[in-house]
Amino acid sequence: MLKNKGLTLVEILISAAILSTALTGILMFNSQYLKELQGTRNLSLAMNAAQERFEKIKSRVNPQDATETTKIDFNNLAQYYNGLTFDVYGNNKTTALTNFKGVSYVKEITGLPLKMFRVKVVVSWKNSQNQVIGEDTNLNGALDSGEDKTSNSELDSPASIQADLINMEQ
Repeated sequence: MLKNKGLTLVEILISAAILSTALTGILMFNSQYLKELQGTRNLSLAMNAAQERFEKIKSRVNPQDATETTKIDFNNLAQYYNGLTFDVYGNNKTTALTNFKGVSYVKEITGLPLKMFRVKVVVSWKNSQNQVIGEDTNLNGALDSGEDKTSNSELDSPASIQADLINMEQ
Protein backbone atom coordinates (compact mmCIF):
# COMPACT_ATOMS: atom_id res chain seq x y z
CA MET A 1 0.00 0.00 0.00
CA LEU A 2 1.34 3.47 -0.99
CA LYS A 3 1.33 6.35 1.49
CA ASN A 4 0.10 9.73 0.22
CA LYS A 5 2.79 12.29 1.19
CA GLY A 6 1.93 15.27 -1.06
CA LEU A 7 -0.88 17.30 -2.48
CA THR A 8 -2.52 16.52 -5.75
CA LEU A 9 -2.56 19.03 -8.58
CA VAL A 10 -6.28 19.64 -8.04
CA GLU A 11 -5.73 20.47 -4.37
CA ILE A 12 -2.96 22.92 -5.24
CA LEU A 13 -5.12 24.64 -7.89
CA ILE A 14 -8.06 24.96 -5.49
CA SER A 15 -5.78 26.41 -2.80
CA ALA A 16 -4.31 28.88 -5.29
CA ALA A 17 -7.80 29.97 -6.40
CA ILE A 18 -8.91 30.53 -2.80
CA LEU A 19 -5.74 32.47 -2.00
CA SER A 20 -6.01 34.67 -5.11
CA THR A 21 -9.67 35.47 -4.35
CA ALA A 22 -8.78 36.47 -0.80
CA LEU A 23 -5.85 38.63 -1.95
CA THR A 24 -7.99 40.33 -4.61
CA GLY A 25 -10.53 41.29 -1.95
CA ILE A 26 -7.83 42.67 0.32
CA LEU A 27 -6.27 44.70 -2.51
CA MET A 28 -9.66 46.13 -3.56
CA PHE A 29 -10.37 47.14 0.03
CA ASN A 30 -6.93 48.75 0.30
CA SER A 31 -7.46 50.69 -2.95
CA GLN A 32 -10.81 52.05 -1.73
CA TYR A 33 -9.25 52.92 1.63
CA LEU A 34 -6.52 54.96 -0.10
CA LYS A 35 -9.13 56.87 -2.15
CA GLU A 36 -11.07 57.67 1.02
CA LEU A 37 -7.89 58.74 2.78
CA GLN A 38 -7.05 61.12 -0.09
CA GLY A 39 -10.59 62.53 0.05
CA THR A 40 -10.26 63.16 3.78
CA ARG A 41 -6.89 64.86 3.24
CA ASN A 42 -8.35 67.12 0.56
CA LEU A 43 -11.34 68.06 2.72
CA SER A 44 -8.98 68.84 5.59
CA LEU A 45 -6.80 71.06 3.37
CA ALA A 46 -9.87 72.86 2.04
CA MET A 47 -11.39 73.42 5.50
CA ASN A 48 -8.08 74.69 6.87
CA ALA A 49 -7.78 77.13 3.96
CA ALA A 50 -11.36 78.32 4.50
CA GLN A 51 -10.70 78.79 8.22
CA GLU A 52 -7.49 80.73 7.54
CA ARG A 53 -9.29 83.06 5.11
CA PHE A 54 -12.16 83.56 7.57
CA GLU A 55 -9.69 84.47 10.32
CA LYS A 56 -8.06 87.05 8.03
CA ILE A 57 -11.45 88.60 7.32
CA LYS A 58 -12.40 88.56 11.00
CA SER A 59 -9.06 90.16 11.90
CA ARG A 60 -9.61 92.76 9.15
CA VAL A 61 -6.26 92.03 7.50
CA ASN A 62 -5.81 94.05 4.33
CA PRO A 63 -5.70 91.43 1.53
CA GLN A 64 -3.62 93.79 -0.63
CA ASP A 65 -0.82 93.86 1.97
CA ALA A 66 1.53 90.92 1.43
CA THR A 67 2.96 91.36 4.93
CA GLU A 68 -0.55 91.16 6.41
CA THR A 69 0.29 93.88 8.93
CA THR A 70 -2.17 96.61 7.92
CA LYS A 71 -5.81 96.49 8.93
CA ILE A 72 -8.85 97.72 7.06
CA ASP A 73 -11.83 99.50 8.54
CA PHE A 74 -14.67 97.14 9.52
CA ASN A 75 -17.08 99.11 7.35
CA ASN A 76 -14.98 98.23 4.27
CA LEU A 77 -14.92 94.43 4.70
CA ALA A 78 -17.25 93.82 1.76
CA GLN A 79 -15.31 96.22 -0.46
CA TYR A 80 -12.09 94.26 0.10
CA TYR A 81 -13.27 90.67 0.48
CA ASN A 82 -16.58 90.12 -1.34
CA GLY A 83 -15.91 87.88 -4.33
CA LEU A 84 -12.17 87.76 -3.60
CA THR A 85 -10.62 84.49 -4.77
CA PHE A 86 -7.64 82.85 -3.10
CA ASP A 87 -5.27 79.95 -3.60
CA VAL A 88 -4.93 77.00 -1.27
CA TYR A 89 -1.49 75.99 -0.06
CA GLY A 90 -0.29 72.59 1.10
CA ASN A 91 1.63 71.82 4.23
CA ASN A 92 4.73 73.68 3.04
CA LYS A 93 2.75 76.97 2.72
CA THR A 94 4.89 78.06 -0.24
CA THR A 95 3.40 76.33 -3.29
CA ALA A 96 -0.25 76.84 -4.28
CA LEU A 97 -2.17 73.66 -5.03
CA THR A 98 -3.45 73.93 -8.60
CA ASN A 99 -6.49 71.71 -8.03
CA PHE A 100 -7.97 73.93 -5.26
CA LYS A 101 -9.59 77.38 -5.36
CA GLY A 102 -11.37 79.45 -2.73
CA VAL A 103 -13.63 82.48 -2.73
CA SER A 104 -15.03 84.68 0.03
CA TYR A 105 -18.42 86.39 0.13
CA VAL A 106 -18.96 89.33 2.47
CA LYS A 107 -22.38 90.96 2.40
CA GLU A 108 -23.81 93.60 4.68
CA ILE A 109 -26.93 92.71 6.62
CA THR A 110 -29.06 95.84 6.67
CA GLY A 111 -31.80 97.02 9.00
CA LEU A 112 -29.86 96.46 12.22
CA PRO A 113 -28.68 99.05 14.74
CA LEU A 114 -25.09 97.71 14.49
CA LYS A 115 -23.03 97.20 11.35
CA MET A 116 -23.13 93.49 10.52
CA PHE A 117 -21.71 91.35 7.72
CA ARG A 118 -22.50 87.80 6.68
CA VAL A 119 -19.21 86.12 5.76
CA LYS A 120 -19.02 82.91 3.76
CA VAL A 121 -15.78 81.28 2.64
CA VAL A 122 -15.94 78.42 0.11
CA VAL A 123 -13.21 76.12 -1.22
CA SER A 124 -13.69 73.75 -4.17
CA TRP A 125 -11.21 71.19 -5.46
CA LYS A 126 -10.65 68.42 -7.98
CA ASN A 127 -10.01 64.94 -6.59
CA SER A 128 -7.73 62.24 -8.00
CA GLN A 129 -10.56 60.93 -10.22
CA ASN A 130 -10.91 64.45 -11.76
CA GLN A 131 -14.25 65.02 -10.04
CA VAL A 132 -14.77 68.56 -8.82
CA ILE A 133 -15.94 68.76 -5.23
CA GLY A 134 -18.05 71.91 -4.89
CA GLU A 135 -19.86 74.02 -7.47
CA ASP A 136 -16.81 75.77 -8.95
CA THR A 137 -16.44 73.33 -11.84
CA ASN A 138 -13.57 75.19 -13.56
CA LEU A 139 -11.82 76.14 -10.29
CA ASN A 140 -11.53 79.82 -11.06
CA GLY A 141 -13.29 81.14 -7.94
CA ALA A 142 -15.97 82.89 -9.99
CA LEU A 143 -19.62 81.96 -10.29
CA ASP A 144 -19.96 81.00 -13.94
CA SER A 145 -23.03 79.96 -15.93
CA GLY A 146 -24.36 76.58 -14.82
CA GLU A 147 -22.36 76.37 -11.60
CA ASP A 148 -24.98 77.64 -9.13
CA LYS A 149 -26.79 74.36 -8.38
CA THR A 150 -28.46 75.77 -5.23
CA SER A 151 -29.67 79.03 -6.87
CA ASN A 152 -28.23 81.22 -4.11
CA SER A 153 -25.98 83.34 -6.38
CA GLU A 154 -22.88 81.99 -4.62
CA LEU A 155 -20.61 79.01 -5.03
CA ASP A 156 -21.11 76.21 -2.53
CA SER A 157 -18.93 73.31 -1.40
CA PRO A 158 -18.68 70.79 1.42
CA ALA A 159 -15.71 72.89 2.55
CA SER A 160 -17.33 76.17 3.54
CA ILE A 161 -17.58 78.36 6.61
CA GLN A 162 -20.29 80.92 7.24
CA ALA A 163 -20.68 83.31 10.14
CA ASP A 164 -21.94 86.79 10.91
CA LEU A 165 -19.54 89.49 12.06
CA ILE A 166 -20.77 92.44 14.14
CA ASN A 167 -18.84 95.64 14.71
CA MET A 168 -18.94 96.01 18.48
CA GLU A 169 -16.81 99.19 18.36
CA GLN A 170 -19.66 101.44 17.24
